[in-house]
Amino acid sequence: LIAADGPRSIFREQVAPEAGAMRYAGYFGWRGIVPLQSLPASTVAALRMSYPDFGNCLYFIRSADSHASAVLYDIGDDLVNWLVYENRTEPLAPPGRTIAAASAADVSCLQSTARKIWGEALGGIIQATSEPFCNDIYDLQDPLWTLYKDSIVLLGDAAHAITPHMAKGSNLALHDALTLASAASGAESLQAMLKEYNAARVQEVARCILVARQLGQLRQGLSPSSKTLPADGSAFEAALRSRGLPLRTLPIGDLFEP
Repeated sequence: LIAADGPRSIFREQVAPEAGAMRYAGYFGWRGIVPLQSLPASTVAALRMSYPDFGNCLYFIRSADSHASAVLYDIGDDLVNWLVYENRTEPLAPPGRTIAAASAADVSCLQSTARKIWGEALGGIIQATSEPFCNDIYDLQDPLWTLYKDSIVLLGDAAHAITPHMAKGSNLALHDALTLASAASGAESLQAMLKEYNAARVQEVARCILVARQLGQLRQGLSPSSKTLPADGSAFEAALRSRGLPLRTLPIGDLFEP
């Protein structure tokens, strides 16, 4: 059984009974999508000026406040996708959920301050979004030490629910699928296939969960060791190394080498 049933998998406990609960990260994301052609001309001009590579990359944006950050990118068909992360001690959605509808008062507050906090480009995009919503951020409390048991194998978010700061949620699932298919193509038995898959993926996905967690804490000013942002790229890398986390973002393993 390939269990790819998402971050709140009903199969995870069967595979790893000691697995911890989902961990609320201490912040949520405002989210919205708006068609590029619906934006005012002045906002589009500001977008092109402030983010000249928009459409070809994903932008991580910091506010002057060390407790807020944003993401901006084109998801295709000229649809502008944005997220603004804000710290909050408790999740907004009810237990067992991650998405919450925003109140009219909260949306009004977000949009009325958007240009002041985020500038003409992102601020204008936020103001032009008709129905922004809220997404609580979670990951696994503790990475799993095994991804399979007997004939059940975990894949995707079921195996490694992760915060979004490495942009690896879907990518990790694709890597899982490729690795499992490769193991299946040469294995002599089901158990041999699962052991090969587990050996190739369990440490890699644990590393990604922990690196993404640190990235989120650093970007939101929530790092246990420092409430201030690293001064530059070198300081940022040093902060990760101090936690014993490798900096590599590409997947590790023979399948992924050039």
